Amino acid sequence: MWVATVALFLPIRTPRRRILGLTALALAALALLLVTTAPAKPPKHGNGGNHGGGHGHHGGKGHGNGGKGGKHNDLAADGFRPAKGKILAGVSDTGAGSAYRNYRDKTGAHPSVMQSFESWGYVPKEAIKRWQESRTRGIISLSTGRCWGCKPVISSRSIAEGKGDGYLLALSRALADRKEPTYIRLLPEMNGHWNGYCAFNANGDPRGKADSTANFRAAWKRIVLIVRGGKRSKLDRALSKLGQPKVQGKTKAKLPQPKVAFGWVPQSAGSPNVPGNQPADYFPGYEYVDWVGGDIYSKFPNFGGLESLYDKYSKRPFMIGEWAPWGRDDPGFVKKLFGWAKRHDRVEMLVYYQGFGQGAVNEFEVTDYPKALKALRKQLAKPIFPRFTPENEKRKGNGDGGGHGGGGKGHGHGGKKGG
Repeated sequence: MWVATVALFLPIRTPRRRILGLTALALAALALLLVTTAPAKPPKHGNGGNHGGGHGHHGGKGHGNGGKGGKHNDLAADGFRPAKGKILAGVSDTGAGSAYRNYRDKTGAHPSVMQSFESWGYVPKEAIKRWQESRTRGIISLSTGRCWGCKPVISSRSIAEGKGDGYLLALSRALADRKEPTYIRLLPEMNGHWNGYCAFNANGDPRGKADSTANFRAAWKRIVLIVRGGKRSKLDRALSKLGQPKVQGKTKAKLPQPKVAFGWVPQSAGSPNVPGNQPADYFPGYEYVDWVGGDIYSKFPNFGGLESLYDKYSKRPFMIGEWAPWGRDDPGFVKKLFGWAKRHDRVEMLVYYQGFGQGAVNEFEVTDYPKALKALRKQLAKPIFPRFTPENEKRKGNGDGGGHGGGGKGHGHGGKKGG
């Protein structure tokens, strides 16, 4: 799901020990060999395996919840994940503080994260202001279109060729200046034909090389590398290894290094559901992804699809990038979704999509579904859902979210099939 706005909007490597030039006595060599072949100390936040319930896979200290930036050319501080045993529950940003406040008041819970929908080319200054005023951690859902179903302003191939570098550098600088963690749900639902960066039309025909899945993966890698930043020389070498041009434009020797984590959130099955338009066709590799996830709506409750994504991409924390009742008041869907999240220990974020506009034009207002809202209030009252991320616990303010951001035009959901 997507909407246009004009103003809204690594793996952890265990060191490998090498034995070089062993010339000591046999007994010393044997002792050294025993040391170097002992099991390596696991990373702090293991990804995969049997974790023993709850969120035990986090493994103790150092969880990525906003303090330190980490090594951004690998994994962004472990993805800025919540504290052990917690799930970040959030809401989408409409550009109007009143919508955020209504959701907060009706659910009885302060959202810890807020997702703003942004168009390519716009630096989210107004969204950043709303995140600060509402005391929420920000999520940017970044599209190349100005609205749902609109043609893209830039192709995947053009991004990979460096023609969007100016925007990426500006975005990175704005997020670095903020000095707080930001999630980027980059080019979401990429295997849905309503997005210009999808490689297929609704009828199953491919769109052409400029928006092929190969160019999508190349564009993704370039975006991640440039926004993560670091030494220009190192970045240019990394791009060269990918067969891409160096960073375009004048920059300092070291680019900004914002506290960012990138979320890869496809439809669980392609729309159209044809070979070549499945999630795996768009996956750029774990080195360029900090979170994986999926979207789900009560109108298309594809829990089997979520399960498939969760199981297949098991090396990163999992987010529900969008969810909501749709079309009927279904408290059972809310209960099932939250139960599913709690049973899957890598699920660490759930973001309610509240649509745009009011009344008949918006099918996703939480007040349209009183029974589901009651079920949601019950779920969000549980201690597993923190009200604030650490950086926002300290910030003063009532979290009212400010006024209108001057922004988003509503989009029709017309005919979209949930994944």
